[in-house]
Amino acid sequence: LQHARELAQLPDAELVALCDRDPEALAQACAELPGVAAYTQANDLLDSGEIDAVVIATYDNEHADAILRSIENGLHVFAEKPLATNRQELATIREALDRQPAVRLSTNTLLRRSPRFAWLKLRISAGDLGELFHVEGDYLYGRLAKLTEGWRGNDPDYSVTLGGAIHVVDLLMWLAGERPVRVSAIGSSKGMRDSALSGNSHFLGDDFRMALLEFDSGLTAKVSANFACVLPHFHRIDVFGSDATFLHVPGPGGTGSDGSSGLLFTSRDSAQAPTVVDLPYPAVPKGALLPEINRVFFGAGVPDIPEQEVLDVMAVCLAIDESRSTGCAVEVTYEQVTPRQARLDEAGEGR
Repeated sequence: LQHARELAQLPDAELVALCDRDPEALAQACAELPGVAAYTQANDLLDSGEIDAVVIATYDNEHADAILRSIENGLHVFAEKPLATNRQELATIREALDRQPAVRLSTNTLLRRSPRFAWLKLRISAGDLGELFHVEGDYLYGRLAKLTEGWRGNDPDYSVTLGGAIHVVDLLMWLAGERPVRVSAIGSSKGMRDSALSGNSHFLGDDFRMALLEFDSGLTAKVSANFACVLPHFHRIDVFGSDATFLHVPGPGGTGSDGSSGLLFTSRDSAQAPTVVDLPYPAVPKGALLPEINRVFFGAGVPDIPEQEVLDVMAVCLAIDESRSTGCAVEVTYEQVTPRQARLDEAGEGR
C-alpha cells in the first residue's frame, strides 16, 4: 500500500490496479485509492495486458515467480528484496531479462539514498579514505517479533540474509565498488530460543547470521543480520581505509535524529577528534526510489540500482545462505546479464 500511495502521487504515472489476496485489505486499499482495478490473484493482473510496469511486494518466497511472469509479459519490474530465494530462480530471471531486452528491473534496497551514506560514497570515490582494506555492515533489526509472528514466522525457510542483510550487502558493495569472490558464513537461533518473544513460532532458521567476504583486490568484509538484538533498528557501517576510517554507530549521543553518529577519523592520535557527519540518516522513505525508477521505465536515464548490480547482490546473499547450510566457504557464482543496449541492438530495437 505504501508503494501504491507513492505511485498515485506521481504526475507522470497512473496507478491502474491493486492486488491483494486478502479481500478485506484489498477493499481498504481501494477505498483509499479509488478508481483502480482490483485483483485478488497476481497472475490475473500480470496477464491482464492493462499495465506497463508492476511493483512486487508479496512474500519473499513468491517474488521470483511474479518477477519472472512480469518479465515474460514485457512488464517493467520494481520488486521488494529479495528477487529470488535460490540460484535457479535467479538464473531463470537473468535468462528472462536476456529474452526481453526492453524490460527494466530494479529493487528496493534504499540505503544508497541515505544522505549520510551518499556522502560517504563521495568521500571514498574522491580518495579521502585512501585505499579500502576492510568494510563491515551489521543489519541490527531489533524486531524479533517479525520472526515469531506473521508471515515470516510461518515460513520455516525464511532467510535473515535475504530479508535483512541484503541491504548492507548492497550498500557495502556499492561503497567499495567491488564484487566479492568467496564467502563463509555462520549463524545461530540462540537469540530467539532464549527470548521471551519466542512464542510458538514455526520459524526454524537463524535469527542471527554472519558472513566473511573475500575480494580479489585483497579487500575483506564482514556482514551480519541480527534480528534478535535488543536495539532499535539500525545499520552499523564501518569502513577502514589507508588514510581514514568511517564509523556509523547507534545512539544515544549522536547528531542524527535517532541519536546515531557518523564519524570520520583521519588520525591515529586519540587527541584529535573525528569529523562528525551530521547529515540525515536514514531519511529515506520506503517509496523514495519510485519517482526515478518510473522515469527510467519509460526511457529517461538509468536506475540507481541497475539490473547487473541487483543480480550481483542477490548472488552474494545466496552464496552466504549456501555457506551457512553447507558449513563450507562458497565461491560466488554471478549471473551475468547481457548489457541492455547490446540486447536491444540484437533485437533490432535500437535505443
